[in-house]
Amino acid sequence: MMTMLRDADSPVVEDIHRLRWDAIADAMLVADAESRYLDANPAAQRLLGYTLAELRTMTVGDVVAHGPGWTAGEYERFLRDGRWEGRLVVRHRSQALIVVDARATAVRLPDRTEYVSVLRERQTPAASAMRSKAKILVVDDEPANRKLLADLVVREGYEVVTASGGAEALAILASAPIDLVLLDLMMPEVDGMSVLAELQKRQLLPALPVVVVTAHEERKVRIDALTAGAIDFVAKPIDRLEVACRIRTLVELRQLRETAVATVEGKLRESDHLLRLHFEQTPVAKITWDTSFRVVTWNPAAEKLFGYTGAEALGQHAAFIVPESMRVHFEAIWRELLGGRSSESTNANVTKDGRTIDVLSSVSPVRDANGKIIGAAMILRDITEQKQVRRERE
Repeated sequence: MMTMLRDADSPVVEDIHRLRWDAIADAMLVADAESRYLDANPAAQRLLGYTLAELRTMTVGDVVAHGPGWTAGEYERFLRDGRWEGRLVVRHRSQALIVVDARATAVRLPDRTEYVSVLRERQTPAASAMRSKAKILVVDDEPANRKLLADLVVREGYEVVTASGGAEALAILASAPIDLVLLDLMMPEVDGMSVLAELQKRQLLPALPVVVVTAHEERKVRIDALTAGAIDFVAKPIDRLEVACRIRTLVELRQLRETAVATVEGKLRESDHLLRLHFEQTPVAKITWDTSFRVVTWNPAAEKLFGYTGAEALGQHAAFIVPESMRVHFEAIWRELLGGRSSESTNANVTKDGRTIDVLSSVSPVRDANGKIIGAAMILRDITEQKQVRRERE
């Protein structure tokens, strides 16, 4: 893509390619074989917070924080196959971490290899919160105290939002992503404890760190605030160094938590993908049924065995592949399954074209998280030829 830009013979052609490159909505970056960035479109510059000139002094390792699916084995396969797709965590200029879906492709030219990466930020609340520098909400009914804390937050390099009372704070928290709350306890009308109670009701705690700022010296008040969901407290009059350290630590912990969640999601997604590949690519027919003995899933091997496509099979009752003479036998197997018993048996089945085949089937109940049986999983192998050979020998 940008190889065309640099190798274009005509300035007019180069301008056309540049206009197209600049208009692409996804973040796109080009790196050389040593992982040094050569080019980045405006979307990539906005995503990462760096200018093109700055990116050209950086390497991929300066930007990629880590990748849940990016293992040593994945890297070796990428070098061999020239393609990779998965989830990465990249680092914004502000040091905020951003979760992205990424695709990388090797472009092999006569004299060099370049690597084009496409990054798309995951549109989740966590990703939005990590997109820019951390946003901190300061809640205090006293203007002087509110300004003191807000100025401290800004000096530490964070974005600040202020609220003069509990009701205003709750409205802000309902409409904007906030990374940390500095909350005064003693406020008229909706006080700090009421704010904590509402945040508990909204199930925002303890994921959202709330630091109580209080002049109370009573131990019980502080314990009550921590019990209500606050993660820490600082005493008034505040110690600026102490508050700055608390803010930095808690913001970093929140971002690490979001990164850990993204990592787990990536692992689950990768696991689901592997299971799907196994289901689709295994040579063994696999079928799952609901409790009415109707088809829920039907893999390609089952299509090959019975001749019905997945679309034709989904929702069909098992009778469509069971001959009339075997239905009583199948009903007995099904009753055992609903009672929680697995079984293995040799059965006669009917294909789409009317042939009768001998099948070895293994079937087990499928349970939900509470242990309730919600269906059955069946593995089937065609043993028609083996049975024919056995009959001929006899």
